[in-house]
Amino acid sequence: MRLTEYLKREKMTPMRFAREIGCHYQSIYNYVRKGTKPTLTVAKKIIDYTSGEVDINDLLTEKPEICEHCGQRKK
Repeated sequence: MRLTEYLKREKMTPMRFAREIGCHYQSIYNYVRKGTKPTLTVAKKIIDYTSGEVDINDLLTEKPEICEHCGQRKK
């Protein structure tokens, strides 16, 4: 499961999720919205927090959210 799907299912914002796992919200925001890759430390925290529902393959293949109307990255 991708992190964006996990956050939607859990009704959790990137900021709240970052607080829960103990990292800066900008890291999660950039990962979810801009498609950057998390550091190994953050990836491990994500995997641990989600009990493996989000795994390393999901983290490495996450794509930024794209608007279906204009094709631009969502802000």
